[in-house]
Amino acid sequence: MRKIIILIIVIVIIGGGFWWWQQSSVTTQNNQTKNWQTYQNNPYRFKFDYPKEWNVTKIEGSDTWFINKTIFTNKGIMPPPLLSISITNKDVYHKKIEAIAIEYKNIKNMTVDNYSAEKQSYFSNMLNDDVYLINIEKDDNIYSIQSQNDDDIFQYLVDSFQFMD
Repeated sequence: MRKIIILIIVIVIIGGGFWWWQQSSVTTQNNQTKNWQTYQNNPYRFKFDYPKEWNVTKIEGSDTWFINKTIFTNKGIMPPPLLSISITNKDVYHKKIEAIAIEYKNIKNMTVDNYSAEKQSYFSNMLNDDVYLINIEKDDNIYSIQSQNDDDIFQYLVDSFQFMD
């Protein structure tokens, strides 16, 4: 009988610790993103949140947006860690990937706003580093969210990404 009571106490402590850990994780994310602003794209019907000190810039002549913060140092303007979102027709996207022979690694299936998506990474010769990418399939398009860092900002932006159907 004593072993059963001890087992129940251990289960309650572990369960309570797990609940507390989950609640503190949600609170931490909410605190880090509470001052973020929302970018809304009406023609393509999507939106996402991003840090208020950052900028969203559409690249002229393309369906790509850069999300970044300009960093000033005593050496001038430094290239910031870069996030981008681009939209490409599925057929065109797959032909591009075949043509440039990108070798994806760490592929993981997931969902973003209830749409099928893949998280993957690849080595960029231009950056001499890994690049992290989430591709979301919707209708005839691939929505690619890309980052040079697989960090909290990237994950929070992906978590906030929604289609405005």
